Amino acid sequence: MNATQLAAREKYIQDIQRYIKVDEDKVGNLICIVPSKSNPEGLDDGAWHTVHCEDKTSVPYTYHCSCESFEYRRVECPHMKAVNAMYARIYKSNIVKRDAKIFVEAEEVKAKAAKHNTPEALDKSCNKELRETKVLKANNKGSTDLAGKGALNGATQSAEFWGSLPSRQKVL
Repeated sequence: MNATQLAAREKYIQDIQRYIKVDEDKVGNLICIVPSKSNPEGLDDGAWHTVHCEDKTSVPYTYHCSCESFEYRRVECPHMKAVNAMYARIYKSNIVKRDAKIFVEAEEVKAKAAKHNTPEALDKSCNKELRETKVLKANNKGSTDLAGKGALNGATQSAEFWGSLPSRQKVL
């Protein structure tokens, strides 16, 4: 996509926002009716697309559009971008508040982690015996790990187990 096409798409997204109609479907879910590119003035007899929105978050967001572009590619189409831009403009203060809250919570977690994850605290929490324990890998020659040996690896043990269940016993 070249710069001219990109600029035309962005202009379309900005222009159609004033014609978007917000409504509910039969079940009560939020939908937006958006004019197609062939109907940029939002004429009643022109083509329209239905954009489905999720409104259970601080800012509604789109997840489906009835246009051929979305049905074929399953990526955000210009109609969805226009609805997302409209909601971002309307809910701008919610976005700022949400981002600020996330930032504050992240800083609190970082502060707690820095306080507890000092080298001294890590040395205290991990005793010397545990740190010096050698772990043997399964299926290596010379390994004494039992996970890969004999009936413990599954097949034989499973067959014996299932065969021993009362429901599998033959009735005479």
